[in-house]
Amino acid sequence: MSVPRIVIRAFTCRRDVATAELLACVLNRLGCNVLVCSMRDFNRTLRLWKPHVAVVNTPGEAVSVRKIAPGIGVVWLDGEGFLPPEAAHAITFTKNLGMFRAIDLALVWGEKVRDELCAAFPNENTAKIHAVGNPTYDLIRYRGKARGPAASRSIGFVMRSGTINNHSGIPPTRTLPNFGNLDRVIVECQSFVGSIECARRLLEHTDYELSFRPHPLEQLGSYHLYKDFWFDPKHRSRVSIDESLSFSHWAANQRAILSPTSATLLEAYLLNVPVINIDAISGTEEFNQDYCDITKTWQDGGVRPRNFAELLAALNSADRSDVRVAALDRQLSEYCNYSDHSGSACLAAARLINGFAQSRKPQRGMRLSAIIVDAIDAVSFRTVCRKNPLHPNMNYRRGYHQLPDDLDRIADNILRSGPASSHRDSTARTLERAKLDA
Repeated sequence: MSVPRIVIRAFTCRRDVATAELLACVLNRLGCNVLVCSMRDFNRTLRLWKPHVAVVNTPGEAVSVRKIAPGIGVVWLDGEGFLPPEAAHAITFTKNLGMFRAIDLALVWGEKVRDELCAAFPNENTAKIHAVGNPTYDLIRYRGKARGPAASRSIGFVMRSGTINNHSGIPPTRTLPNFGNLDRVIVECQSFVGSIECARRLLEHTDYELSFRPHPLEQLGSYHLYKDFWFDPKHRSRVSIDESLSFSHWAANQRAILSPTSATLLEAYLLNVPVINIDAISGTEEFNQDYCDITKTWQDGGVRPRNFAELLAALNSADRSDVRVAALDRQLSEYCNYSDHSGSACLAAARLINGFAQSRKPQRGMRLSAIIVDAIDAVSFRTVCRKNPLHPNMNYRRGYHQLPDDLDRIADNILRSGPASSHRDSTARTLERAKLDA
């Protein structure tokens, strides 16, 4: 059989690419040929390269893949493991069963989500659903030791302004009339102003450096352009904008992180980097607390100062520690199959994807080599960027965006770690349940 060709669709550049490229590294070591694509070149790669398998991280994309390449194998590797009850995957698939059936192999993060899907579709093929863990956490677990707390004088700001600072320049008025968006935009504005006010105070009263990490759905250029308007000229040299592709690599270099309620708390928690939740200061505490039980747990997982004096006190006492929070550990276990004894999610996913790809026949018709497909995309990227210079905010391009320089080392560490017993047991339980259901 020919070497399996696998294409991975990385939906957002600064959230999905680092994990996708790490998964690609592991798959390459298992003997696969892999291309990581953005929304720009994914469909074109399906047609020209004719891969055996397509890996998507949004379930709705499976239906589109089927239309473009009917003979391809479709793997859904979940990109959003934490969802409110009304938007849970079981609810989404119940509303569109065709979406569920378009997926050949479903890889979710945690047992809880897998069990919800199996319960929702007792008459469907639930043997295709596997809980593999959250591959993003492999960037933390297998990277090695981070610097000590005294080594950093940088305070990180996690930003969440994807609507008012859209990655492609779309103004918020486009979707503002949609149900529920007005409240969300107001909260987004409050959160943004709260972050900038906290930063101004810190620049004035401390000697910390500040690093802003825009949300993956934000544009970066506006931060560079407007920070001169936001901050006093004498402090601007202490403010930087992070453009890296890996949140955990950035977070590991912060003394502490200031953030609205966000799932990034869990990555900081695994890194032992203190998180200071600024919802109370921004006036968004009640909205984020009432969103769902998951976000309330995130809110409770960080220090929540109510004014700048409390914020400053929290920062002055902030230090990395190994203190465990039972509610966060429970979330990591239930939703991400993560524990002190679990293994690599990337390896668990890669082995399932590779095994599935080995069983697939190549698509019919003439195909182009990966080198030619990549060259075509290089031209396409330059063309799109001339039309919209904001395109790289969201859409990945090999060689243009700088990957973490230790992905190969992390992949080697993962392969040396071997398979995780929890993943083997999870897969075995899934298959056994499918036999019983049959």
